Amino acid sequence: MCAEICFSQAESGCDASVITSGINEEAKALGVASSSEPFSFFVKDDGGAVIAGCNGYFVHGSAYTDQLWVAKEYRGNGLGRIVMNKVHKEGMERGCCIATTSTMSFRNVVGFYEKLGYVVDFIRDGYANGARCIFLLKKLA
Repeated sequence: MCAEICFSQAESGCDASVITSGINEEAKALGVASSSEPFSFFVKDDGGAVIAGCNGYFVHGSAYTDQLWVAKEYRGNGLGRIVMNKVHKEGMERGCCIATTSTMSFRNVVGFYEKLGYVVDFIRDGYANGARCIFLLKKLA
């Protein structure tokens, strides 16, 4: 039985890796050859501060980007494209056939993803203040 439920807002940690390992072990036991592995890519300035980056998972043949961010003063310089191209390249090297991501409608970045070859896969309504979650998909060559 459970002694307590812990809440964490940490981006990473050994407790989260237990969940990923558990899912991978169950998939392996079921004969699923692929797994789920977290990733992060960062761009740092000359002083070592993170100015852009993304995180996500290589999960069962998909390079899933959960979060992508570029500092305001560096937007429009191609850093987002460079980071996403790294995700796609690494995903292909790991045997991924597709890349997936999602964004909220208020962020207004669907055009950015479309320029990278993504298409809108589906849209989910029901978020706060009328926002919509837009799911995107790209086939990797």
